[in-house]
Amino acid sequence: MNRRHRFLTAVVVLLLATAGCKPRSAPESATGGPGGLNGFPAAALAGPPKAAPAAAGAAGLDGAWENVTPGFNPNLRQIKHINGNQFTWVIWDRTRRTAVLLSGGTCSLQGNVYKEVIEYCGAGIQEQLLGREQVLTVESNGDRVTFSGVLTSGVRINETYQRMR
Repeated sequence: MNRRHRFLTAVVVLLLATAGCKPRSAPESATGGPGGLNGFPAAALAGPPKAAPAAAGAAGLDGAWENVTPGFNPNLRQIKHINGNQFTWVIWDRTRRTAVLLSGGTCSLQGNVYKEVIEYCGAGIQEQLLGREQVLTVESNGDRVTFSGVLTSGVRINETYQRMR
């Protein structure tokens, strides 16, 4: 593997470890060393132990969702992935193929109350939401879901997403 590839692999692995993903064991030749990845010991990649989530996560919303809110800028695309109590979302420019905003963290769903806490993000407006619990109302209609409410920054949102197949 070349140097850039090793670096990018290490960044991805560290991001996954931050999100609570643990590396699988693999043959030494594939990992770059016993039990690790490209010289990183497996224990360093696993990150600190995580406490059990207080809520059951947002399993009812598991999957990939695309923002289809009327009036959403057609030059942009927003995808949100929810898996258990973890979420990530990214908005990118369709023409330039570059990320505009991105974030991820923990989430939960109890009834029609959806909560999320941004634990990491790119530079941008969502930085003011880092570490702050956002509480939204969710309305589900088959493969469409709408999140609405007021963020802790005072911004009102009403976003509709279509499940991606």
